[in-house]
Amino acid sequence: MKRYGFVIIDEKDMTLDEREVLVLLYRHMDFDTNIAGYTVNQLVVNSDKRLNLTTQKVRTILKKLEKEGYIELLTS
Repeated sequence: MKRYGFVIIDEKDMTLDEREVLVLLYRHMDFDTNIAGYTVNQLVVNSDKRLNLTTQKVRTILKKLEKEGYIELLTS
């Protein structure tokens, strides 16, 4: 299971898919530590089915969010 750290961000420049991934991560975040543990497959399965998120698309979104500094990969 991968763990991600968070900062509060302005989501106005994000796509709907990116927002969905963040919402899923927020739902499982420990707000005392700002850490969420989640697998890519869990993100895909629990996402809004109308978005048709795939494992590859979620991985791409997570990499983009990490590169832009919105999340930080803590463990893999």
